[in-house]
Amino acid sequence: MAVVSLLVSAAFGLLFLIDAVRFRKQINRYVIYGAACGLILVGIDTAILLVLPDGVVNVTLLVVALHDLVAFVKTALFTCMGMYCCSILGLQAFPAFTPGRQSDDGCATLGRQCLLIMAATVALAAVYSVVLFRLAMPRVSELLRFVSEAHELGNGPSAMAALVLLEAAFGEEIMFRLGIQNYLARQFKLRGDRYWIAILLTAAFWSIAHASMLDPEWVKIAQVAPLGLALGFLFRRYGTVACIIVHGAFNIIMMFLSSGLLIG
Repeated sequence: MAVVSLLVSAAFGLLFLIDAVRFRKQINRYVIYGAACGLILVGIDTAILLVLPDGVVNVTLLVVALHDLVAFVKTALFTCMGMYCCSILGLQAFPAFTPGRQSDDGCATLGRQCLLIMAATVALAAVYSVVLFRLAMPRVSELLRFVSEAHELGNGPSAMAALVLLEAAFGEEIMFRLGIQNYLARQFKLRGDRYWIAILLTAAFWSIAHASMLDPEWVKIAQVAPLGLALGFLFRRYGTVACIIVHGAFNIIMMFLSSGLLIG
């Protein structure tokens, strides 16, 4: 599953790069958004390095700089292309930053109704995860254990674990909900009522990308697939920021809950 996830990510990255060259004039207006999102991701990554227990161990400044450069370019690319696709589909990628405006599909700014829906989504996803984990009793996968040890995350909640999870939420929402979901919708002309097909496909890709985190793998897919669908519909209505907040809040809640739910 991990290999499949990497191949899918690489394939979409290549497609986005090709389209970015083809439509470079059209996406120029979104470069500032792409740069801002890229800088946010690099900022979170820098914060993670600063809170490492023993400082930066066995990592040279050049490696850090290259990693941050790749992360910046990838995030900026997916942001610009995602926003370009949204413009064609009549959606707003960041409606929270355009008060009073509304897209053809009814996308609104973050208001009271949106906050209630976001809170309900997080709560339902957390409760569902607890029930699922109690019934299935999954174990931590070797891959997740390796990643935790490599990042020195430990077994319980910590500031660094929270930053890693927030970075994952931010990067994944830019990549999947803003980027891939709207690329698929544009490519296959999934406008209006057919947009749900793009949501379904993106949720499937996103779920597969998480499969290797638990043993058995189906438990992780079963856990995140409903949330992926909810995030997809949340994006259509409220944009990227709402998805990042919900995803980040869910990750943080599960950070506190997982130690008592997972074996190993």
